[in-house]
Amino acid sequence: SIEIGQTADLDVDPTRRQTEQNHTTTHVTNWALREVLGDGVQQKGSLVDDTKLRFDFSHNQSLSDDEAARVQQLVNDAIAKVLKVSAKEVPLEQAMKISGLRAVFGEKYPPLVRVVSVGAEVDELLADAANPKWRQFSVEFCGGTHVPSLESVGKFVLISDEPVSKGVRRIVGVTGEAADASLESSRQIEIELDDAGKIEPKLLPASISALQKQIALPGVPLLSRRRGNAVIAELQQKHRTFEKGQKKAMAASVDVAQVAAGLLAQATISGAKSSGATKIVTGIVEGGSSDVLLGVMDSVRKAGASYALLLAGIEGEKLSFLAAVSDDVIARGLKAGEWIRDVAKVAGGGGGGRPNMAQAGGKDVSKAADAVALARDIAAKVLG
Repeated sequence: SIEIGQTADLDVDPTRRQTEQNHTTTHVTNWALREVLGDGVQQKGSLVDDTKLRFDFSHNQSLSDDEAARVQQLVNDAIAKVLKVSAKEVPLEQAMKISGLRAVFGEKYPPLVRVVSVGAEVDELLADAANPKWRQFSVEFCGGTHVPSLESVGKFVLISDEPVSKGVRRIVGVTGEAADASLESSRQIEIELDDAGKIEPKLLPASISALQKQIALPGVPLLSRRRGNAVIAELQQKHRTFEKGQKKAMAASVDVAQVAAGLLAQATISGAKSSGATKIVTGIVEGGSSDVLLGVMDSVRKAGASYALLLAGIEGEKLSFLAAVSDDVIARGLKAGEWIRDVAKVAGGGGGGRPNMAQAGGKDVSKAADAVALARDIAAKVLG
């Protein structure tokens, strides 16, 4: 219970101090945005708590890397100067004359307003209100609580820049210990990005995945996240180039003519065994990239005018199918697109294409033999 005459000790909640430093830094950030982007920047909303500051402003595009760096630097320069915070209630008409004053557009203010200045005493501002040098400081109407100076802020780091609605952007920043943690994460990311460039191309997928998770963590600086995304894009391209080279090397190691000759030797003949007979060519090609399968198809085409070809190519855990039929076979009812679609289903895949040529993929390599067997059965049934 509380009784009249009791004494008590009063302590400000530590989180309130953190909220205050974020609030004051929001004012300085508003000033820095105007310095970098121009007077067209108008405040559209803000939020401050003990973990971050959030500021919405009118602007039609995201901050460039240079603009974001300049805003961040201007705020940190102000912090380094240990600028003092001054606040005073003054008549609205008098306050509105201060050069560089920032007020929320469309807001209705009372006859007596509280002016908060970071870097210059309010009395100085009022004594020479038209002096353009006041634009060097953050001067706003505000009824909230602030730190007495920027000394307690420590550091400021931008961590995001996002659209809110048409013509409105939202930036989020952190100060104090949160900013220190953010800068430490930036240093770690820079080390990881430098190391990633030295990794063997075949090991890049795991490195890329780890980097993507790292830069997506809360509190990572905006500029570090952007650089991370740019480096990841380069690494992904590097890996794609590596894979393409591997496929070409594998294709070169496969003797396409020999594979085609072996498949033709095992081909089923539909119709009379003469020069006009149809060759039903099916089989599995190990190391069968799309280039290899196409090469085998060309060899089979050259071997006879009438053919029905369906191949399963296996590259590690990747399964692909290629089907090709001659015009006379299409006329007899076997179409490549329909044929390959039914066959690929056996391996959990799908695909299709034109009547004379089609491609498909499969999900289960272990079903390749079953798929090829079905291909032979379908062709035999249709062609007789």
